Amino acid sequence: MAETVDEASLGKTAFIATAIAILDVLVVFGIARLLDQSFIVRPEFGSGSASELQVWVVAGATALGGIAGLILAVVSKRFGAQATMVFLAASLLGLVAYGVLAFIRADATSTALWLNALHLVAAVPIVGLLANELNRRAASLQGGD
Repeated sequence: MAETVDEASLGKTAFIATAIAILDVLVVFGIARLLDQSFIVRPEFGSGSASELQVWVVAGATALGGIAGLILAVVSKRFGAQATMVFLAASLLGLVAYGVLAFIRADATSTALWLNALHLVAAVPIVGLLANELNRRAASLQGGD
């Protein structure tokens, strides 16, 4: 039963973190648009033409990032006391991979930099809050709970 409660707690934390992350990326995306930044990106697969990244894609991708963070946190719990370290290491690898991908897919360096800014402002609440929740779980396990 404690395992279910713990996963429910992670789910609640992921939901809150994702909501914050979506608001964050919408603000940054809006600022970039106010500064006349274009978001022309090439398709991930295939040979389609480059297109403008839409705000709904940014919000949707952030929501998917929150789901991925939750899945990673649940899987990381299997590592017991090392769960937070495993979660943070995997999150960092993912962030670096997407950072490189931004430079591959973006039409301009400025676009890649803004995409990386979006990744960072999305990752901070998702990774930070989920890592904090994993830390709390590890502390309660060490306390005999």
